[in-house]
Amino acid sequence: MQGLNLVLDKLEHSPLLLLASREYKREGNLRYYLLRLQALDKQTGEARASLETPSNYWSFNGLKLNLAERYLELGSYNQRIRLVVGRQQPASVKP
Repeated sequence: MQGLNLVLDKLEHSPLLLLASREYKREGNLRYYLLRLQALDKQTGEARASLETPSNYWSFNGLKLNLAERYLELGSYNQRIRLVVGRQQPASVKP
């Protein structure tokens, strides 16, 4: 979890602690951001999801929490990542 930042938006009501980071990458003429996400169960501290994905945009501009359907959703201009929390299973990650 080194280098990850705690996402504080909606922290009080969320069933997960969401940690995120981004890193600028350059490989020849290719330039992009590498997004890292980690979701931890607030009650047990167990890792529920882990994701590392390239992104053309450097940040998300919104966090949606839906307690009825038990998901957290990060959104940007062209990307959406939804973390769905099940009862005894790890959260699924849908980039």
